[in-house]
Amino acid sequence: MTKTIKIVIIVLAGVLAFGGAALWGLRSFIRYIYDRRDCEAFNIDNIELHTRVDIPEISTYSCVYSKELNTKLAHFDINKDQVDMDRYIRGNHFKQFSNSIRLDELLVNDIRFGELQDYSDIYYTSGSYHGETWQTLLNKLTGRLWVIIRFKD
Repeated sequence: MTKTIKIVIIVLAGVLAFGGAALWGLRSFIRYIYDRRDCEAFNIDNIELHTRVDIPEISTYSCVYSKELNTKLAHFDINKDQVDMDRYIRGNHFKQFSNSIRLDELLVNDIRFGELQDYSDIYYTSGSYHGETWQTLLNKLTGRLWVIIRFKD
């Protein structure tokens, strides 16, 4: 082999090794965020990964993780000055809420009296994945978003 081909092979192998290590590191970091249960570091990212619902610009939030129930409950106040709520609802596949939808009891207990009086501005989405379940509820008028995740393990 010529010297040029050897150099190209060495450089190519180095680039592939570096790229593979970078991808492995990124995947490990995402897994670290996904596996967190607490409400501390990477909380919003963790919720987004589990629910596939984007948490936009917010003004305040509250979060509680129950180790006994293996459940995370959070609510966010979306900054409506910076978020187009109609676009947000469409982009995150929210559906119009109705009283036929059964909400998780912990989620119901977190909602303040009166926040669900008029269903016309309430939107809902839910899902499950590998034994986990989650629900989100959005009040379009107030910008309040509730999230509950029941982890499998």
